[in-house]
Amino acid sequence: MAGFAQKELFGGALTCFLPLNVLDASDVRQVPDNQEIFLNSSVDQNIIFDILETPDENVMGHAATFHYREIIDDHSSDEASLRILSTDSILLDSSQFCPNCPMTVSSVVGLSSADSVMILSLVVFRLPQFRTDIVVSFNDSSSNSESPQKWSLETFQAVLRFFRLKDTSLFIN
Repeated sequence: MAGFAQKELFGGALTCFLPLNVLDASDVRQVPDNQEIFLNSSVDQNIIFDILETPDENVMGHAATFHYREIIDDHSSDEASLRILSTDSILLDSSQFCPNCPMTVSSVVGLSSADSVMILSLVVFRLPQFRTDIVVSFNDSSSNSESPQKWSLETFQAVLRFFRLKDTSLFIN
Protein backbone atom coordinates (compact mmCIF):
# COMPACT_ATOMS: atom_id res chain seq x y z
CA MET A 1 0.00 0.00 0.00
CA ALA A 2 1.74 3.17 -1.18
CA GLY A 3 2.43 5.75 1.51
CA PHE A 4 1.84 3.25 4.32
CA ALA A 5 3.96 0.72 6.20
CA GLN A 6 2.84 -2.35 8.13
CA LYS A 7 3.05 -2.02 11.90
CA GLU A 8 2.71 -4.66 14.60
CA LEU A 9 0.68 -3.62 17.62
CA PHE A 10 0.66 -5.11 21.11
CA GLY A 11 3.58 -7.43 20.43
CA GLY A 12 2.26 -8.52 17.04
CA ALA A 13 -1.20 -9.64 18.27
CA LEU A 14 -2.70 -6.95 16.01
CA THR A 15 -1.37 -5.46 12.78
CA CYS A 16 -2.27 -2.54 10.57
CA PHE A 17 -0.80 -0.25 7.95
CA LEU A 18 -0.01 3.30 9.10
CA PRO A 19 1.02 6.38 7.12
CA LEU A 20 4.78 6.72 6.64
CA ASN A 21 4.88 10.02 8.55
CA VAL A 22 3.92 8.53 11.94
CA LEU A 23 5.83 8.85 15.17
CA ASP A 24 5.35 6.18 17.82
CA ALA A 25 4.38 8.12 20.97
CA SER A 26 6.08 5.49 23.15
CA ASP A 27 9.40 6.70 21.71
CA VAL A 28 8.87 10.11 23.35
CA ARG A 29 6.68 9.46 26.40
CA GLN A 30 5.17 6.78 28.62
CA VAL A 31 2.14 5.05 27.07
CA PRO A 32 -0.15 2.69 29.04
CA ASP A 33 0.14 -1.02 28.20
CA ASN A 34 -3.41 -1.09 26.81
CA GLN A 35 -2.66 1.66 24.25
CA GLU A 36 -0.67 2.20 21.09
CA ILE A 37 -0.47 5.87 20.06
CA PHE A 38 0.84 7.19 16.76
CA LEU A 39 1.37 10.88 16.06
CA ASN A 40 1.41 12.69 12.74
CA SER A 41 4.95 14.09 12.49
CA SER A 42 3.74 17.29 10.80
CA VAL A 43 0.42 18.38 12.34
CA ASP A 44 -1.64 17.89 15.50
CA GLN A 45 -3.24 14.53 14.68
CA ASN A 46 -3.00 11.05 16.15
CA ILE A 47 -4.36 7.56 15.84
CA ILE A 48 -4.87 5.64 19.07
CA PHE A 49 -5.51 1.93 19.55
CA ASP A 50 -7.05 1.11 22.97
CA ILE A 51 -7.85 -2.31 24.36
CA LEU A 52 -10.60 -1.88 26.94
CA GLU A 53 -12.93 -4.07 28.94
CA THR A 54 -16.47 -4.06 27.56
CA PRO A 55 -18.61 -1.90 29.85
CA ASP A 56 -21.36 -3.38 32.02
CA GLU A 57 -24.57 -4.38 30.26
CA ASN A 58 -26.55 -1.46 31.71
CA VAL A 59 -24.29 1.18 30.09
CA MET A 60 -23.49 -0.49 26.78
CA GLY A 61 -25.91 0.99 24.23
CA HIS A 62 -24.14 2.07 21.05
CA ALA A 63 -20.52 1.08 21.73
CA ALA A 64 -18.83 3.86 19.79
CA THR A 65 -21.05 6.56 21.30
CA PHE A 66 -20.33 5.23 24.81
CA HIS A 67 -16.55 5.33 24.28
CA TYR A 68 -16.75 8.70 22.53
CA ARG A 69 -18.51 10.21 25.52
CA GLU A 70 -15.92 8.66 27.86
CA ILE A 71 -13.08 10.26 25.89
CA ILE A 72 -14.76 13.65 25.75
CA ASP A 73 -15.62 13.50 29.47
CA ASP A 74 -11.94 12.82 30.23
CA HIS A 75 -10.92 15.95 28.31
CA SER A 76 -13.76 18.38 29.03
CA SER A 77 -16.19 19.11 31.82
CA ASP A 78 -18.44 21.03 29.44
CA GLU A 79 -21.15 18.73 28.03
CA ALA A 80 -22.08 21.49 25.56
CA SER A 81 -18.70 21.06 23.90
CA LEU A 82 -19.71 17.59 22.71
CA ARG A 83 -21.46 17.24 19.40
CA ILE A 84 -21.91 13.94 17.61
CA LEU A 85 -21.98 14.52 13.87
CA SER A 86 -22.80 10.97 12.74
CA THR A 87 -22.96 7.38 13.92
CA ASP A 88 -22.03 4.29 11.94
CA SER A 89 -20.84 6.45 9.06
CA ILE A 90 -17.37 4.93 8.81
CA LEU A 91 -17.92 2.00 6.52
CA LEU A 92 -15.60 -0.96 6.54
CA ASP A 93 -15.68 -4.68 5.97
CA SER A 94 -14.80 -6.08 9.38
CA SER A 95 -14.84 -9.72 8.21
CA GLN A 96 -11.10 -9.54 7.49
CA PHE A 97 -10.28 -8.18 10.96
CA CYS A 98 -10.87 -11.52 12.64
CA PRO A 99 -12.49 -14.22 10.53
CA ASN A 100 -14.64 -16.53 12.69
CA CYS A 101 -14.83 -14.00 15.56
CA PRO A 102 -18.32 -12.96 16.56
CA MET A 103 -18.22 -9.19 16.97
CA THR A 104 -20.01 -5.96 16.39
CA VAL A 105 -18.48 -2.86 14.88
CA SER A 106 -19.80 0.64 15.47
CA SER A 107 -18.48 4.08 14.70
CA VAL A 108 -19.04 7.71 15.58
CA VAL A 109 -17.68 11.00 14.24
CA GLY A 110 -17.94 13.95 16.56
CA LEU A 111 -16.78 17.44 17.22
CA SER A 112 -15.51 18.93 20.47
CA SER A 113 -15.04 22.64 20.85
CA ALA A 114 -14.05 22.94 24.52
CA ASP A 115 -10.76 24.82 24.07
CA SER A 116 -10.18 24.32 20.37
CA VAL A 117 -11.92 22.39 17.63
CA MET A 118 -11.13 18.69 17.55
CA ILE A 119 -12.74 16.18 15.25
CA LEU A 120 -12.75 12.71 16.77
CA SER A 121 -13.51 9.70 14.59
CA LEU A 122 -13.84 6.48 16.52
CA VAL A 123 -14.47 2.84 15.67
CA VAL A 124 -15.14 0.08 18.19
CA PHE A 125 -14.54 -3.60 17.50
CA ARG A 126 -16.52 -5.35 20.26
CA LEU A 127 -15.40 -8.92 20.92
CA PRO A 128 -18.01 -10.27 23.38
CA GLN A 129 -16.29 -13.64 23.77
CA PHE A 130 -13.36 -11.81 25.39
CA ARG A 131 -15.42 -8.99 27.02
CA THR A 132 -13.12 -6.67 25.10
CA ASP A 133 -13.61 -3.52 23.07
CA ILE A 134 -10.84 -2.48 20.73
CA VAL A 135 -11.28 1.25 20.28
CA VAL A 136 -9.47 2.90 17.38
CA SER A 137 -9.66 6.67 17.28
CA PHE A 138 -8.45 9.37 14.94
CA ASN A 139 -8.04 12.74 16.63
CA ASP A 140 -7.69 15.77 14.39
CA SER A 141 -6.99 19.12 16.05
CA SER A 142 -5.43 20.52 12.89
CA SER A 143 -8.58 21.95 11.32
CA ASN A 144 -6.80 25.12 10.18
CA SER A 145 -3.74 23.36 8.83
CA GLU A 146 -3.26 22.98 5.09
CA SER A 147 -0.19 20.75 5.42
CA PRO A 148 0.26 18.24 2.61
CA GLN A 149 1.19 15.76 5.36
CA LYS A 150 -2.23 16.08 7.01
CA TRP A 151 -4.19 12.84 7.35
CA SER A 152 -7.80 12.66 6.18
CA LEU A 153 -10.76 10.52 7.17
CA GLU A 154 -9.85 8.41 4.13
CA THR A 155 -6.40 7.84 5.67
CA PHE A 156 -8.08 6.60 8.85
CA GLN A 157 -10.38 4.33 6.83
CA ALA A 158 -7.33 2.86 5.05
CA VAL A 159 -5.74 2.11 8.44
CA LEU A 160 -8.95 0.34 9.50
CA ARG A 161 -9.29 -1.56 6.22
CA PHE A 162 -6.04 -3.41 6.90
CA PHE A 163 -6.42 -3.73 10.69
CA ARG A 164 -6.09 -7.42 11.66
CA LEU A 165 -6.29 -9.52 14.80
CA LYS A 166 -3.52 -12.13 14.58
CA ASP A 167 -3.42 -13.60 18.10
CA THR A 168 -6.44 -13.81 20.43
CA SER A 169 -4.27 -14.92 23.36
CA LEU A 170 -3.77 -11.20 23.97
CA PHE A 171 -7.25 -11.19 25.59
CA ILE A 172 -6.81 -14.24 27.82
CA ASN A 173 -5.71 -13.57 31.40
